[in-house]
Amino acid sequence: MSRRNRKDVDRYVSHIPEKEKTSRGYQISVLYNEAGDYETAKRYLASYISTRENVPQAHKLMGQILESSKNKEDAIESYKRSFQLDSKQKDLLLKICELYGSLKNIDPERAKYWVEQAERFHPNSSVLFRLKERVMSGANFEDLEDFYAKQLAKNYTEVNLHTKLIDLYLSEDKVGNAYRHTVDVEKTLAFVDNIVWYENISRVFQTYQKKERCQADTSFHMHRLIVLCNLVYLQIKEREIVTCAQSLYMLDQSLQEAMMVKSQKPEWMSVLCEVQGMYYFLCGLLLLKRANKGQLVWKDASSFSVVCFLLSYNFPVINRTSAWYVQSKSVQLQKFYDRVYLFGCYRLSQAGYIASSLLHGEASTQLNTQRQQLRTPQARDKLYDVMFTMREMREKKDRSYLIQSDHFCTAQVVVPSKKLVSENDKGVEELFADDLDQLVWMALQKYSVKDQVLTYNGLAVFNKLPFSTDDIDSASLESLCQLDIQAFFLAALRCASIDYEEQRRINRRDQFRPYILPACLCSSLCTSQQVDWWTAMYKFCTGKAKENFPKLRATIQRGLEVIRLKGPHGMSVVSITNIAKSFDQKVKELETDRSVEGQERLTGYNGRAALYWKEVLGMVERLQGKLAQRRPKERMFDDGDSGQLDFNQIQDIKDQAQFSLAIVAMRRGSLEEAKEKLESIRTPWASYYLAKVLNLSEHHGLHTIWLRYWLRRDLIELFVSKIQCGILLES
Repeated sequence: MSRRNRKDVDRYVSHIPEKEKTSRGYQISVLYNEAGDYETAKRYLASYISTRENVPQAHKLMGQILESSKNKEDAIESYKRSFQLDSKQKDLLLKICELYGSLKNIDPERAKYWVEQAERFHPNSSVLFRLKERVMSGANFEDLEDFYAKQLAKNYTEVNLHTKLIDLYLSEDKVGNAYRHTVDVEKTLAFVDNIVWYENISRVFQTYQKKERCQADTSFHMHRLIVLCNLVYLQIKEREIVTCAQSLYMLDQSLQEAMMVKSQKPEWMSVLCEVQGMYYFLCGLLLLKRANKGQLVWKDASSFSVVCFLLSYNFPVINRTSAWYVQSKSVQLQKFYDRVYLFGCYRLSQAGYIASSLLHGEASTQLNTQRQQLRTPQARDKLYDVMFTMREMREKKDRSYLIQSDHFCTAQVVVPSKKLVSENDKGVEELFADDLDQLVWMALQKYSVKDQVLTYNGLAVFNKLPFSTDDIDSASLESLCQLDIQAFFLAALRCASIDYEEQRRINRRDQFRPYILPACLCSSLCTSQQVDWWTAMYKFCTGKAKENFPKLRATIQRGLEVIRLKGPHGMSVVSITNIAKSFDQKVKELETDRSVEGQERLTGYNGRAALYWKEVLGMVERLQGKLAQRRPKERMFDDGDSGQLDFNQIQDIKDQAQFSLAIVAMRRGSLEEAKEKLESIRTPWASYYLAKVLNLSEHHGLHTIWLRYWLRRDLIELFVSKIQCGILLES
């Protein structure tokens, strides 16, 4: 809303009779307040209040005017009076506390009273926390520790509370308390994606190591290494290269210290193995990040990074069937190890796929050459200097894991097949079930835009949802099912694949650049609409939708409307066709499955495929009639304009839709409908299924039908091949 002009307000007020100005003082004050003339606004409002002292909105407006005039103490008094007249104004409680918190000098008792009033309606408000913190500012250590502990009991997932408590411990030189609290929080996995948390706690380990003798403490080294791995990974995603290199250097030095620990505990050796693999993986990521930012030529970046990725792939993930893992008594610690295992799966997946991407063309011939060179100290020195450019880092090469490690000489570097790499996909899906970009990135490694059938089996986290729904005509949140999620993912995958193919085309100009960057470095593969829907759907399915539920419901409903083709959905003919074909393929795979679950899935896929084929048929008929397609202002799945299809392509899609709908009708026993559709299609397979449909009918003779429909000139070849395969005899 634009601000009112002072002259316009003056002109308007000048036409108001003088005797009415007091009674209309509230409205006049509103106008002057909007125009920014607070003194005039205050004068008219004071005149109004003098005759109508019990109007709560007038006192609230006076508070707003005084607040805008930087007169906070008087503003507080006006807000208080307004609240006394109308205690339903719960928002005023927060406003009063906010202004109290901004005063230079506050009365602790008065502030506590208003905090208690507001806390009944806003228990987790940051405004109240800041005011309470102001009140506690002069308290002793024990009271402050108790204060933060009580706040954490109410809101454990507030990262700033943990940081403030850790800062309190460090300021009082209680380093052990800070360290123990940090480790306890890490075990909960509460902030595994929070870069601010890791940037704050990395210093705790440094301080603790200096103060305590923990060189042989495997628990200390384990938690410090995992924290640094998480920190570097998140920084590579979000921070500048200098910051990333500094944190990777810390990991490099810390890992070399950990290698000196003389312990053979199986859990320690397993985590140490994982961290070494993670270190090489992070080195590869940083090299590609440098090249992507223009700090390194792609030839050097790819040749160094591919060796790092393949070395990383040599380190196996934690074995979750090992005795030490199975016998772990701490549920919390086991979850911590689970997270390490899942991230190990992600490391292997990314390293394997990216190595395959880098090893194409002339680059593939450089792998052995580069590895042979890295066997020499001089080459490893060069790699170290590429990774760590600052002088103080280069002065400590003798304490570097990268320099001291013998893996460049001893490891068997073998390029894994994509089939072998895909064995880690389940772990990645479990780790990133809420991250559509990560899931699509992984799917792109196995799918091409040229593929007409997409493969997606769904995620285990959504298995509690019904597989299909009878309420397909609505888009209610309660009708969400697994088929909706599968269809949505396939549509998002197709859109991403088009952009991916374009990037591959562009990147062919540089044979040393990977076709696609690692997931944490490439730009978003999905639109914000797609990501918002997937995130909202995940929160709903996992019971994590605690805030702003109406918005979440609206987001999911919009996505359901699109994927169920309600109204102007904006999906293209080609996208819908691909999804329909993918579901048809699922039906074929399930035809021999006689289990209850298998039949339920077959029925669900069959029904949803029919829905999509019917829409395809209607859309191509509109295209043939040169009628405009209804589209929303913003398409959720924009994969190009299917209106560019030529006549033959449109006719081919139409025949596919007719044929598939006929098969669907045949499977559900609607033989007449199937017969009518198949008779309009002149293809060998249409004739084959038409014969099968007529064979199923009680009103036709078997041999007459076979001869009548199979001995067409355009079917002779197929007919002969079927006889050779014994199909006629089997029928």
